[in-house]
Amino acid sequence: MKKRLTAVFMGTAMLSLLAVGCGPKGASQETLARLRQVQSECESLRSERTRLENRKQSLMQQKADLQAEIERLELRLQELKAERGL
Repeated sequence: MKKRLTAVFMGTAMLSLLAVGCGPKGASQETLARLRQVQSECESLRSERTRLENRKQSLMQQKADLQAEIERLELRLQELKAERGL
């Protein structure tokens, strides 16, 4: 995903340079349409990245909660074994 995001950013930068500095005074309609398309794709990828980062954080919290539960249950198991003399 990082490679694709980098490619989109590079494409946006290259198209921006073409639209601003190279060639005739104004960019062609085709170039402007492609630039809008690339910008839209870039925004979409940013949104996806944010969503995935939030999901990762949620999963990490779940993992921490489950690990704490395992430790609690292991302690309880040891207590029960000690009570029964096992």
